[in-house]
Amino acid sequence: MKVAGVDGCRGGWIVVYGDSDKKNCLCGKMVEDINELLSFQKENGIEVIAIDIPIGLPSKEKPQRAVDIVAKEKLQNRASSVFMAPIVDLVYVKPKDCYDYTSKRDFEDVCKKSKCLSGKKISKQIFCLFNKLRDVNNHAKEMRANNIKEFHPELCWSKEVKCSKKTIEGYSSRIEDLAFHLGWKKTHLCEFIQEIRKGRCALIARDDVVDALCGLAVARRILNEEKFYSIKESDDNPTSEIYYISTPR
Repeated sequence: MKVAGVDGCRGGWIVVYGDSDKKNCLCGKMVEDINELLSFQKENGIEVIAIDIPIGLPSKEKPQRAVDIVAKEKLQNRASSVFMAPIVDLVYVKPKDCYDYTSKRDFEDVCKKSKCLSGKKISKQIFCLFNKLRDVNNHAKEMRANNIKEFHPELCWSKEVKCSKKTIEGYSSRIEDLAFHLGWKKTHLCEFIQEIRKGRCALIARDDVVDALCGLAVARRILNEEKFYSIKESDDNPTSEIYYISTPR
């Protein structure tokens, strides 16, 4: 049986997949959108996917997801690595067209709407995820039915991971954790990441593949019913749930 980890990238979504019981057999693929991801999952018989994106957005009546608040509390000093999922109305300010992340007008329109709904503007970083957030929200029901789980990589890293994933130290410490979970040598993981990015460095960042690999480790644990954890919205309203694993080092 196959599992996969998925993270967003400039070119769409990077998918790292492989057999749940074969540590040395992994492949990578870039898909354009969630519809293509669902088709790819079906064609390749992937049982569980862990994806690093909110599945289920909050309403204007309840503008914050409880799972995001708890995730921030768990991460303490690294709480800033978790962003609060935006109110669902915001990702539909432009109901049909894609947002232009370079457009000052698009960003200002969304900030104006956000100020009306929550009293706060949104960050440019979150705005740049709006097309992906809307795509996921449009397919949320189908994703849940197909065992596509939300996860957060920062919840999975060990206490040794203290630096940003963009830094050399932050990258190295995350590779160390992945080696523990996936049973690969660190050099092999680095080579795998380089191979996936070959000729597509502008579309797939190094840390995108790192986070997708973390998702793969989470998906394996879920499928094999090994030790994994989750943060639920609430027992009576399980609209959102963040999965993660622990790294004891």
